[in-house]
Amino acid sequence: MKYPEWYEKYVKGRSEAEAKEQAYRNKAADREQFQKYRAIFGNKFPETFAKYQGLKYNNPEKWQSFVDSKQDRLDQMDFADMGRLKERLGNKEVRSWYLAHDAKIPDMIDKSQPIEIQARQAFELRNTFRTQARDLMKDQRLRAELDRDDKNKAFEELLKHKIEDKGLSYAEALEDILASATKTRRSVNESLGLG
Repeated sequence: MKYPEWYEKYVKGRSEAEAKEQAYRNKAADREQFQKYRAIFGNKFPETFAKYQGLKYNNPEKWQSFVDSKQDRLDQMDFADMGRLKERLGNKEVRSWYLAHDAKIPDMIDKSQPIEIQARQAFELRNTFRTQARDLMKDQRLRAELDRDDKNKAFEELLKHKIEDKGLSYAEALEDILASATKTRRSVNESLGLG
């Protein structure tokens, strides 16, 4: 008996058999997905691969709730808790995480400090989040290109650029660094559907 005949006779139209067949065919991709979702949701996610596949193929509503909340959960995660996700996230997932963390920069700055200290804090946070985002990227070829073509600048290098190339005063350059710490490239965001 050939596979199409076997499928027609024993699987087609039987929801439990169809779920088992789909789980079997998707085993390799599911294993990677299981590890990723387990790293994201921790103990709130099934603890074994078999339980995960049972959930995914037999309880679509509950599975969809994990799918729907995955990015929100990722965006809330601190990089220190994402060790098992390094080099495992897609570009859109990483960009969303990066945008969420960049948006927190104004609240992380000590506003009681002089403007230069605030600008340095914002600058360092931005570079930290950028590097961390690149560490999370599954696409390490693209990451290598970004590291080569869009390196993190030193604070003094950025300050010099704003003074010499933009014609800003020292104080204006510091204000600009502080103000632009949470600005991201709209074209990149839009290309990933995050615009």
